[in-house]
Amino acid sequence: MGNLKYLVQQNSILVSYIGKARRIRIANHHTVEEILQFVSTNLDKVFETKQNLLASFSLYKVGNQLFRLPRYEEKSLVRYFPKVRQLSTEEEKGIKQNFPLEHLKGSYYIEITDYMTIHHLQEGISIYHVLDKAETSLRVPDSNVFLNINIFKNIYFKSLIDTFDMFYNQGKFTLRIYTSEKEIYNFEDKNINELIFKAVKEMMESKLNYKKIGIGRSKEESFKDFLKKQDSRDVPIYCQDSLARCMGLILTKREENEYPAIYT
Repeated sequence: MGNLKYLVQQNSILVSYIGKARRIRIANHHTVEEILQFVSTNLDKVFETKQNLLASFSLYKVGNQLFRLPRYEEKSLVRYFPKVRQLSTEEEKGIKQNFPLEHLKGSYYIEITDYMTIHHLQEGISIYHVLDKAETSLRVPDSNVFLNINIFKNIYFKSLIDTFDMFYNQGKFTLRIYTSEKEIYNFEDKNINELIFKAVKEMMESKLNYKKIGIGRSKEESFKDFLKKQDSRDVPIYCQDSLARCMGLILTKREENEYPAIYT
């Protein structure tokens, strides 16, 4: 089956292909072999990919951020960066003339300064939103990232947040965030860890399409948040996307039959 991998579980099959995963419930009138045969012959439809896009990369720009990503990650990129745009062929030529990028292969992320120099370069980047792709193998950092206010300078918040200030007064920390849309968010808490997490969570929910996704620093915290947003009868799965892994967060989403047409 080539790049197709699968894991048979109690009532479902977890199938993955070139980094995308789908969970398919096993109906009484279908065997595992029948489902796998259907998936293997309908890869583009099941995984929402196009074979001619798998090896196709494009350059995208938003503000001073430049992404070179495979075309199938464009949907997730737009979820995180609504104002991002794909560069034209002429614009791509201009970028390659100004910056020595010809030696770079595959995907990468570049942050450009106002003086048209490279401030930050990251190769091998992958951008995927939990609504498009969910990784069930969890990774959490060794240290608590929510103790550092500079967490708001990461790739995902760079174009979202213009500036932020934090100050301490009368036993409370106050964090004020100014967005690029000229909005102002205020957060208060006695604990800096809780304060920063509260702000990150609000930004994700209000700006980055996580309104129905459980968000937490642990499975328990994520699941409690999920119960506030979804019907308690929904079957949850713990997962991460590229933002959650960057932040050390665990997400909880409703388990879905990713490809219901297989049972018709």
